[in-house]
Amino acid sequence: MCFPDSTHRLCGWHLSTNATSNIKSPDFTKAFRKLLYSHYNVPQWYERWDALLDKFELHDNAWAATTYEQRLHWAETFLKTHFFGGMSTTQRCESINSYIKRFLNCKIPLRDFIRHVDIAQRNIRESERHDDFISYYTEPAYPTDATLIGYLRQYGAACTRQVFHMVKLEVDLESRYNIVGREAEGTSNIFKLRKFNHQVSEYTVTHSMVDNHLECSCRQFESDGIPCRHIFAVMKNLDLQHIPPTLIKRRFTVRAK
Repeated sequence: MCFPDSTHRLCGWHLSTNATSNIKSPDFTKAFRKLLYSHYNVPQWYERWDALLDKFELHDNAWAATTYEQRLHWAETFLKTHFFGGMSTTQRCESINSYIKRFLNCKIPLRDFIRHVDIAQRNIRESERHDDFISYYTEPAYPTDATLIGYLRQYGAACTRQVFHMVKLEVDLESRYNIVGREAEGTSNIFKLRKFNHQVSEYTVTHSMVDNHLECSCRQFESDGIPCRHIFAVMKNLDLQHIPPTLIKRRFTVRAK
């Protein structure tokens, strides 16, 4: 089966492991992981890659050259416009394989093999039903002192519990960002944001006055399906009382099934 429009992404965990085994420097691996996962813009990414090669003297390193050629398939900077649902490694299928292996060994007969695999699948489905029950019939623990508790309640009612906790993390971090510029452009407002005490990185959030949709230059929503802290900071500045429907992925809602 062929999927011509699909985007192939290399596993971040395996890349980090290869970096450690090929360069053998914890400092390099730490810096490489930042290039792997951070939401840099394209010029920033190239600047940091060149600085990394200079620092560790890797301009003639074969592994570094090969990895660089594959950058479009592993660096978040070049993949953030594609939706991956927060997955950057193959941990989902590998964790399932690891779980099923707990029920198996090389000495069991075929009839027991099938029965054991069935038991493992049953346990996985039961765990999923339990998570669905929690999302359907219980409420998250909302912080009483949260400024944006209204947003949290809307996500808590609409989305699964796991997604709620991911959104809560972004809401908790929005206060670290200041809006340093705002201008109107047609039917849109363009906001510039910087993290407090960090003057280097700047983010741009575009707000549509037509449908209240917001887009951020970090592209976290496009990649992970979760609105970023920069978007929440702008929503607070605009005094929006309701989350725009375009910022809630249907696949993450409790009624998606």
